[in-house]
Amino acid sequence: MGSRPEKKPTQSAVLSHTTILILSAFLFGLVAGQHVSPVVEMYVYLAGIIGLIAYFGLGLVSSRRERLRDELNEERSRNRVQTRINRHIPRQQTPVKKETEPVVYDHSEQDHSEQYVTVVGTATKPT
Repeated sequence: MGSRPEKKPTQSAVLSHTTILILSAFLFGLVAGQHVSPVVEMYVYLAGIIGLIAYFGLGLVSSRRERLRDELNEERSRNRVQTRINRHIPRQQTPVKKETEPVVYDHSEQDHSEQYVTVVGTATKPT
């Protein structure tokens, strides 16, 4: 049987963008529940807003990175298939067409009366 390549363990971030969203929601909850003093309420609220902005920004960066990685994997797969096809089916070499030299007529020696030939037909009835 063929062996499949094992996936390499990926490094996971200590703090994911989803964790940032959860912490931002927690900060908004603290402000809404009035569990912080009025002196630091504005700072906690701003920290929640900054966390929300960071969540959307990191999500956008993450989706772009995934899309680029998928495009790269697709291109690699396409190249691998093309290489396999080329190994089994050799490309036919098309002959190079030689350019023909244009024919140049020397009209100085010709009789121009032959240019127009009168065609006269005689009508005969079959008997």
